[in-house]
Amino acid sequence: FLFWLILYRQLHPLTRAIQLISSMIQTNNQSIEPLPIKNPDEIGKLFGNFNTLIGRLEKQKVSLEENEVYFNALIEAIPDAIFLKNAHGNWLITNQPAKELFQLSGLEWQGKTDIELANLHPAFYDAHNACIKSDDEVWDNGKLTFFSEKKKCMTLFRRKFCKSG
Repeated sequence: FLFWLILYRQLHPLTRAIQLISSMIQTNNQSIEPLPIKNPDEIGKLFGNFNTLIGRLEKQKVSLEENEVYFNALIEAIPDAIFLKNAHGNWLITNQPAKELFQLSGLEWQGKTDIELANLHPAFYDAHNACIKSDDEVWDNGKLTFFSEKKKCMTLFRRKFCKSG
């Protein structure tokens, strides 16, 4: 019985921490609560370090949210159409002029490819098809690429960018 009591006393804080962390994960809780530190032993130090990481994560989250606001304000301030796509051609971000150019209001455009958007809005099939071709050229070229379409007085500069590694 004494062995069980000592073992329980040693493992109970870890078991409780696992329960708290599992609860935070399962409820998809946006804010992670610090773990309670009851003793300054190894487990208390572990919890303290975990709490420090939580604090850093929260600061990074706030900074990321602020940067997102600044980024959105920047692209919306640009009067030209802005399209950000990933390497697979999925539309990630556009500004209002881009949405107006392709008449995207009311359409679920985010995450879609040009082919999917052409199917949603067939009037823009040729434009989306041209985007696919020029996107391929930019990815193959790997540097700032200039396109000009004289019929519609449109000049496009495209640049491939991605995370390294």
